[in-house]
Amino acid sequence: MKTYNIKLLSDKELQAFKEKYKISLLNNQILVECNNFNRPTLHIKDKTFFLFAAGRKINITPNIIELWINHFQNYHLVEIQNYANMLYLMLQNPTKEDIEKIINRNK
Repeated sequence: MKTYNIKLLSDKELQAFKEKYKISLLNNQILVECNNFNRPTLHIKDKTFFLFAAGRKINITPNIIELWINHFQNYHLVEIQNYANMLYLMLQNPTKEDIEKIINRNK
């Protein structure tokens, strides 16, 4: 991912995404449900998709979806993507261990 396209979400913006969207895995696809709108959407886990909230947009990428599915389903997908974006901005490729370090530091 190109770092000049990445902007981190503030705590308030991240909370807005977490309150607006419920994200789960359904038959090897990502099910996104908007809490204030009754129209769930399925996304292919191998393709990038976008979510909008609080005047912001976040790209959810396939490699982060895989990390989320395999290791971090007890966290919100947007939260994991934001942690990965932190690593991208530091010119690092996100790994399970690096994201775990950020999670433990933010507790």
